[in-house]
Amino acid sequence: MRSSTSEIQASAAPTVTQRHRSRVAAVRTALLLLATILVNSAALNAATLTAQELPDTTRTPFLLVASPDMPDPLFQQTVILMLPSSELPIVAGIVINKPTKMTLGQLFSHSPAIRNQAQSVYFGGPVDLTSPAILMRASRAPDATTRLFENVYYMSDDAASVRAFLEHQESDKDLRLFLGRAQWTVDQLHSEIISGAWVVTAASPELVFSPDPGSIWQKLVQQAKLREIEWNFGVVPGATGFSASATALPASVGAWRQTASE
Repeated sequence: MRSSTSEIQASAAPTVTQRHRSRVAAVRTALLLLATILVNSAALNAATLTAQELPDTTRTPFLLVASPDMPDPLFQQTVILMLPSSELPIVAGIVINKPTKMTLGQLFSHSPAIRNQAQSVYFGGPVDLTSPAILMRASRAPDATTRLFENVYYMSDDAASVRAFLEHQESDKDLRLFLGRAQWTVDQLHSEIISGAWVVTAASPELVFSPDPGSIWQKLVQQAKLREIEWNFGVVPGATGFSASATALPASVGAWRQTASE
C-alpha cells in the first residue's frame, strides 16, 4: 500500500506542476486580451509619427534571470532586459522571453498595413499592460527611438504612435513589440538580487533577439550553474558571469541607489 501511494503521488506531481503553469499562462493571456482591447481603441486615433531627437544612453543595460526558485509565478523562468531609469527611485525592465499567441496583426487589426503580420506580441511584464514598447535592431537609429546599446534601439509610447511607427517599417524581422513591463523601486530590486531571486548577466543583441526565446532562460541558468562551480573552485567569473552577491551587483544598481538617496 505504501508503494502504491508513493507511485500515485509521483504520477500526480507533474499534473500539479502542469496545472500551475497553465494557471500562470491563463493569467497572462487574460491580461493581454484586456490590453488588446484597450490598445486597439487607442490606436484608432493614430496620429502621424514625426521624427524625434532622443538622447542616447551610455549605460549598458543588463539582464535579470529568474532563479529556479523564483516565488512569483508571473516571473518564473523569465529573463528581463533592464532599461535606463529616468524616474528614480523607480526602475523598470522588459521580459524578453515570453512570446504570446497574439500577433501584431491581431493587436492592430484595424491597420491594413499591419493586420497580416504574424510576428508574436510579447508579454513584457505585469505593469501598464496597455503601454506598448518596441525593441529593434538596426544599423542606424530609427526615428523616435533611443539607443540602448550596440545596435539595439527602444521605443515606448502611446498605442497610436507605436502603430504609426510599425506601419512605416519595411520588415519586422529584427523588431519585437511588448505589452507591459516589470517595475521595482531601487531598494526593492537590490533586495531581491541579494536574496537570490535574480541572477545577473550582461545583455547582448543575440540574447534579446534570439530566434528561440523559449530556450533563453534554461541556457542562462545552465551558465549560472557553471559559474557557481567556478566560484567553488576559486575561478573568478568573467564579465559575463552571474552573481547574486552584493559585491558583484551591476554598476547601474549601485548608481541608482546612490542617486535615489540624494
